[in-house]
Amino acid sequence: ITLAPGSSLAARSGNRSQLALTGRAEFAVRHDPARTMLVRAQGYEIRDVGTRFEVVSGNGMVRVSVSEGVVEVRAPNGGGATRVVAGHVATGLADGRLTLASSTQTVKEGRRNGPLSFEAMPLGLVAAEVTRVSGQQVRVETSVAAKPFSGVLATSRGEAMVRTLATLAGVNARRQGDEIRLEPGARR
Repeated sequence: ITLAPGSSLAARSGNRSQLALTGRAEFAVRHDPARTMLVRAQGYEIRDVGTRFEVVSGNGMVRVSVSEGVVEVRAPNGGGATRVVAGHVATGLADGRLTLASSTQTVKEGRRNGPLSFEAMPLGLVAAEVTRVSGQQVRVETSVAAKPFSGVLATSRGEAMVRTLATLAGVNARRQGDEIRLEPGARR
């Protein structure tokens, strides 16, 4: 398990096969049909037997990208499990909707100081990544949280990275206390 900066992973009740994730992590799980691993993030459950996958979570959303093998994702509202195979991504929105698509790219960060690259990532998840990397608290208004964002952001500390995101995403960035809120509308 490779945990991204500003992220956390905890075992549930001492059980190393049931994990709670806040943030982003990459998993490489050895195949063992007798033992599955369950990751919980933002109310979603990701079940794996043996594969390579990445989970990005934040703002009530989750995105699961599978590079090898198969995982199952279950939305917080119950429902059946959605199978996600290699080369595909499942995106769970804050309202419990789960979509499945093929993907050539997931969030990629130069593991230390490189840029963040996104392909059709919901703005709410992009904001969560920017918060983790920049240290600047970013909130996204519900009406734009599911808006897909594609682009590359140079990593920086503080407000500059958030302002660049707002410009590229075509939303307003408004300071409110210690946080910046992303809202509908083009930045002027």
